[in-house]
This record gives sequence, structure tokens and C-alpha cells, in this order.
Amino acid sequence: MKIIIMNGKKNTWYEKKVGKVYKVQEVKEEVYATKDGPVSKKDAEIIER
Repeated sequence: MKIIIMNGKKNTWYEKKVGKVYKVQEVKEEVYATKDGPVSKKDAEIIER
């Protein structure tokens, strides 16, 4: 599954990564786990399953 960062909240590792695509390694309750770190489900959209 792939996600795109839609919103970069302050003090997150993806703050300046809006528009970047990441491969999801694991889906957890509140976050998508990527190789670079967790991304909140509220800040990302699924673009490929």
C-alpha cells in the first residue's frame, strides 16, 4: 500500500514532506508505519492498495 502526505503538522518528521509518497510497512490503529517513521492517518491519503 502507498500513501501520500497531505498535511504536515509542526514537530512531525514529515512536516516538510507534503506531497511525497511512501510505502506503508504496517497499518496500526492511528498511524501508517513507513520506513522513515509513523504517519498519522489524518495527515495522509491512500493512493495505492
